[in-house]
Amino acid sequence: MRLLRPSSAPVSLRSLQWSRGLRGGLAVGVSIVGSHLLGRAEGWVALGSFYVVLADNGGPYRSRLKTIATLLVGGLCSLVLGALASGNVASMVAMTLAVCFAYTFARALSQYVASTSVLILVIYFAMLSPNHQSAHALGNAALLFCCGWLWGASLSLFFWPLDPFRPARQAVAQCYRTLSGLAGMVAEDARAEAAVGLRTPMVLQHRRLRLEIEAARRALEQTKARSAVRTIRARNLSVLLELADIFFASTIRAGELLELASGAECERIREWTRGMGAAYAGVAEALVKRPQGDELGRMVPESEADVARAAGSPIFEHLAAERRDGRETLLLAVDAVDAIWSGVERIGSETAVSELQQMTEAGRGWADAVRSNWSFRSVMMKHALRVALVGAADAVIMRVVHVNHGFWLAMTSLIVLQPNVAHTMQRSLQRVRGTLAGGLLAALLALSLQWPPLLIAVIVLFAVLTCAFYAVDYGWYCFFLTPTFVLMSLPRVHDWHFAAVRVGLTLLGVAISLGAMRVLWPETERMDLGRFFANCCAAEAAYARAILALWPLRGTAGERGARQFVASRRRACGLASNDAEECVERILLEPVALSRRGVSEEMEERREERWQHELTFVTYTRRLTQSLLSFARLAHGEADTAVRLEALAVRLEGLGQRLASGDGGGLAARASGPVMESEDLPHVQIRRLERQVGVLEGAVSAAHLL
Repeated sequence: MRLLRPSSAPVSLRSLQWSRGLRGGLAVGVSIVGSHLLGRAEGWVALGSFYVVLADNGGPYRSRLKTIATLLVGGLCSLVLGALASGNVASMVAMTLAVCFAYTFARALSQYVASTSVLILVIYFAMLSPNHQSAHALGNAALLFCCGWLWGASLSLFFWPLDPFRPARQAVAQCYRTLSGLAGMVAEDARAEAAVGLRTPMVLQHRRLRLEIEAARRALEQTKARSAVRTIRARNLSVLLELADIFFASTIRAGELLELASGAECERIREWTRGMGAAYAGVAEALVKRPQGDELGRMVPESEADVARAAGSPIFEHLAAERRDGRETLLLAVDAVDAIWSGVERIGSETAVSELQQMTEAGRGWADAVRSNWSFRSVMMKHALRVALVGAADAVIMRVVHVNHGFWLAMTSLIVLQPNVAHTMQRSLQRVRGTLAGGLLAALLALSLQWPPLLIAVIVLFAVLTCAFYAVDYGWYCFFLTPTFVLMSLPRVHDWHFAAVRVGLTLLGVAISLGAMRVLWPETERMDLGRFFANCCAAEAAYARAILALWPLRGTAGERGARQFVASRRRACGLASNDAEECVERILLEPVALSRRGVSEEMEERREERWQHELTFVTYTRRLTQSLLSFARLAHGEADTAVRLEALAVRLEGLGQRLASGDGGGLAARASGPVMESEDLPHVQIRRLERQVGVLEGAVSAAHLL
């Protein structure tokens, strides 16, 4: 498994988001020039437009509009609250505690607040000054901020809308185009190639598809998810890549069936393969251009009565199973494409959604979110309290020090402080390095630049680079952000000391955040690892039980709905494995002293080796999902295999419950089940499943998670 690590390699210029950067530079440049022409201070106007560009992460227009509107409403509320809190120290501390806690905790309730909460809090601290107590100062700041917001929103939504996920979508679409071509080769040329012993074109197509899938994964990794809407798009593009692997294997099996078939059997396989190839091409087209009307629904071929035809032919029997599985998997692909364009995630048919909501998605409303997070065991609750205390400390320091632009201190603390140690440490190091280098550059520019138009041009250039690096590399983002706002905020020409103020406040803000994370309920990823692993076990058990529920319904009216539910359970396994893998990757970024307390010094020296059991667990959950997929296609609900599969589900459920509770009482006893000596494929596969579940149990035991 390839692990995510802080990259030390230089960033490729081709990987930068130049369109987003140019849009940010245009937003800031027009704000500054317009403010100068109107004789107004450019700070609030530029801040409003710049923050809109940062908050707009692409996606469906409705979601983008709600995110930008949340920034406006939250920003105006922060302006008012900041002005009210600018009186005595007691009222300032009380207001800061309440505002920081409320906006941070609200991230658990709304995806739009999660995308803008830090920006809104920075606006609050920028207003937290004795100079902003008057109604005139408040009205002037609110008016200028609204003007900047209106310009940034118009640019983002109407004049220059961008889609940061476009490269990843195109890369995934290319995978499906190649799949379509491969299906066409199988349908038309597979038997001819086999007859003359030529496999080269097919092998080259296999290799090309594999390389394109890996390229699509890299493109997806380069587009980081910075908001909930983008997370939905990233998750569903990842799902489409997983499904492309499944379709790849299915196409290969079609070629194998063709080699065994003859006459009518061969023609039916060719017909099915052509239909799937057309469906793959439709998915590729829908990823490039948003489908209209019922185009998505028309991609899925109609089901046929293959069961009746399968009765007299083993080839038809295999074909019928492939058709059913291919159709249901294609339905998942259609749902993923729909979620990419709509920003709303839907799994399976309406019936499947209803069942899933009853089983796994209850409590998604904001009231349920409040109840589930209103506990000191909640990560978001502890993070909200931590942010509130840090914000209050920053406010007091700002009042005591009396430094210009003291809100830079709070801005650094809020941006650096993350819910867990690993992200806080990583963000702190990147912030310090970028700000130190950017502060030195800002001081040199402040000494050398004298002509105001040239100064504005330099500010715009750095704004372009800041936005271009925003979702690519946080260290470079901080490097270009520092001179952008230092030069914009210079009280007078040649005041290079202002850059030193920025650097000093950044260092102090980072120190406060690191101290708070060390003292105030340090959240390491290992604390969540058991929960993520428990989710994997629960998802695998639910998948096994869905397969058991499917077998009695084969050949009945309820088979279609059952297969859709099985497919949705398979998808849930993949998503749970993704979450667990990302958690392990984040653990490797944590400081050794905080990641695993109470472990011997000898174990601490072997940082890579001591996580091998956790990595083994993640690897085998993925293998278990694939093995269950193969088993569902091979087995037909015989009594002995059903008993063994039920026993495996019980073991997985027991393991998940112990992981969730942290119970150290040991693993549940294994159900013995009937002894199987047969070497037919279903029996071989069930024994493989048993071995894989045993590996999971051993990995959990060796990792001391129970």
